[in-house]
Amino acid sequence: MLFWIPSNINTPGNKKADCAAKSALSLPITNIRFPASDLAPHVSKFCLKEWQGNKLYAIYPNVGDYQCK
Repeated sequence: MLFWIPSNINTPGNKKADCAAKSALSLPITNIRFPASDLAPHVSKFCLKEWQGNKLYAIYPNVGDYQCK
């Protein structure tokens, strides 16, 4: 489940992330292939760690417990 975050102004690391994303546009594209299943556990772990440091964590401490009504 993804949530919309109202703003990224004053979010720690936002400017660094923007600069990194913009500089990546000039990198060459590679044709390295690997199964998504190799990446999924790392993405899940990263997202959970980031969520626990998020201000919405106090409202929804467990990812996946929220049900849309």
